[in-house]
Amino acid sequence: MWVLENDEVFQGKKLWLRPGKTFIFGRTPAEGAFSVNNKTISRQHLIIEVAPVGPRDCPNARSRSRITLSDQNTKIGTLLNGEQIRGTSVVLDQDKNIVILGRYEHEFLFTWVPVTFTFSFTSKEQKSDPYTKLYETLGPLDIKVLIEFENGLTTHVVAKKRNTSKGLQALIDGKYIVHNDSYIKAVVAAATPDDDGKSLLEKDFDSFPDPEQYLPPGANEPTQRTDEAYSPDPARHDMFEGYTFIFYNQGQFDTLLPPITQGGGKALLGTVIASQTTVEEFVRYVKSVAGEKGLGEFEDGSEGKGVVVVRYNPVKGADATWFAEFSTEVAQYLDHRLIEQNEFLDAILGNNASVLRRPLEPEASGVYAPPPSAVTAVSQTLQSSQPAPDPAPAEPESQHEPPRRRRRAVPRFKGFDDDDDPPVIMASIPESMAVDSVPAEPEPQGLFVSQDPDFNMDREPSQAPETQTKTSRKRKATPIFEDDEEDTFETMAPAAARLKKRRVEEEVAR
Repeated sequence: MWVLENDEVFQGKKLWLRPGKTFIFGRTPAEGAFSVNNKTISRQHLIIEVAPVGPRDCPNARSRSRITLSDQNTKIGTLLNGEQIRGTSVVLDQDKNIVILGRYEHEFLFTWVPVTFTFSFTSKEQKSDPYTKLYETLGPLDIKVLIEFENGLTTHVVAKKRNTSKGLQALIDGKYIVHNDSYIKAVVAAATPDDDGKSLLEKDFDSFPDPEQYLPPGANEPTQRTDEAYSPDPARHDMFEGYTFIFYNQGQFDTLLPPITQGGGKALLGTVIASQTTVEEFVRYVKSVAGEKGLGEFEDGSEGKGVVVVRYNPVKGADATWFAEFSTEVAQYLDHRLIEQNEFLDAILGNNASVLRRPLEPEASGVYAPPPSAVTAVSQTLQSSQPAPDPAPAEPESQHEPPRRRRRAVPRFKGFDDDDDPPVIMASIPESMAVDSVPAEPEPQGLFVSQDPDFNMDREPSQAPETQTKTSRKRKATPIFEDDEEDTFETMAPAAARLKKRRVEEEVAR
């Protein structure tokens, strides 16, 4: 929207130049003309033409309505940005333009004020094609309407709720969030001519509705902050720098990718398939993104900048329970608190991304360490049930040690789409421990491959979770699921039971 200023002629006001209108500057008073009482200014000195807005201009944030200045071959002439334009017509090509009529000491300032609305609609609302009507309503006012948020171009996000993806982008980019319907009506009203043929904006551009007065009403957002916290704050522009957020749900990833990248962070998408992807596989991927190895907790204790995992907990569907258990086990392996999608709003309002990355809270889980594997469970059971050693010589332990069972080879899960980095190759993620002393059979597929939505992975359910030795914490490993000790002994270590029975029989024989 073009705005004209002159401290003397307009008494400090800014006037909106409506597209499609023509304005005359001169010494002679006339209806619809701007009169300037100065002897160096001709009776009709300068004509200003503002062209109508074209049909393609409204969705183009970089377009401006065309303004042409025509000097009427005056005696002294007109200066435009320091250049003489006497007797010629010139189109303004800068955002700010200084015009001097004759030798008049008070400059006229023509300024382009971009007003660009990005609308946030639901999928249902988008089906009704709301943009055609918006182009017709706001286009003639020189207001731009965009479908997506454009960094550096969008000035207002128009939404019915505060906590939307585009709203988060607006907060990070230091722009306004305004209520759909009420704010648009206020803007249109301010631009509608009254009885004298001029609108409020044409009389004083400061009559433009204050966006801070049109914040969408609260809708149980997960924050206790006041409305003032939603005011633009340029300091948020890089608040996610140094953070990498890992998702394993496409919808969450699509929703939060724009605001995360807007804030200088990185978002990666992991493909997790219910009842197929194992916790260990996903944890290894997360650790590889963090530049670490193995299955343990983050080396930095989940403090400061780094990797953050975003929880996916569907409330409905057959896989709801599986995903709930999956996220819990991932958190316990990493000793890392998985965050909820709605936690981003409060962090952005407070310009503090560190609240999103914290270690697992003890009271939230009651369990710190990852679950032991079946091999570890057998070993612990044998130790607890083994009788005290007899002073009499006994056969070497190795002669009666039950043979270890080879782990069944299980294909790995599909790779992860990490946005712009090449896929991680399995060889680049060495493990810090081995589950069995006998090497596993070769696996038919690497852990991380390029993401393919049509890829049909034929695999068997995961075996018992792997175990690992923690090095950075001294907490004792605690199993996530506690099995009955007797059942564990009988079902998981029949050979050990036979060993105990044989030793008792040998003692009796002696």
